[in-house]
Amino acid sequence: MTPPPALAIVLALLAASLMGTIGVFARFAALPAEHITFYRLLLGALFLMAYMLLTGKGQQIRHKPSKRTLINGAMLAGFMAFYIEAIEYTQMGKGDYDYLSRPCASVTLCALCVSRKA
Repeated sequence: MTPPPALAIVLALLAASLMGTIGVFARFAALPAEHITFYRLLLGALFLMAYMLLTGKGQQIRHKPSKRTLINGAMLAGFMAFYIEAIEYTQMGKGDYDYLSRPCASVTLCALCVSRKA
């Protein structure tokens, strides 16, 4: 079931807002980056599991993840840990600018090097 477009936009904005809190939370929390990353990913997994159970997709939770899924999870955890650690050493504005500009730089570099259009 696809949500209405207005609801999808609201949910995307809510998700982006919640993801944007990571820098502020990391700056003022008196915890190491590993702890913040662990608890943030744990809460995300619990919320996702609750959502899947409430929407009747509980049978999809129990399966063996592929290697690609495990690698993506490890990279996400590493990204969050390194980002949180970096926030301690630089101004939040510079860190966020670097974080947000990298996808654009990657797409541009890929288009130039591989001769593919994004």
